[in-house]
Amino acid sequence: MAVYIDCTRCAGDKKLFQFSNVKGGVCFKCKGTGKQRKTKRVRVQDNWFLIENSTLNHSSTKSTLKEATDTAQELDAMLFDGEEKTTITPRSGYHYEHVPV
Repeated sequence: MAVYIDCTRCAGDKKLFQFSNVKGGVCFKCKGTGKQRKTKRVRVQDNWFLIENSTLNHSSTKSTLKEATDTAQELDAMLFDGEEKTTITPRSGYHYEHVPV
């Protein structure tokens, strides 16, 4: 079940006096309802693999180790007669998402 709270921009008034010249002052955050869904900000980790080849000055990314290994093997087979000149480096980062409480 979704939890709703008063809009944090218009405080539940549905309109903003200072913006009465734009669409009659209707609050864009709550779309004129005066309520908004309560959410929390969650940090989500992203993992990927960087495939680099310094000879070609080429890099690309893949989401799984198998995809990265297959791509690196294809590059080495096509361009370097099987010599392993392509490197795979694990990388990670993060982003934030708002999820309902």
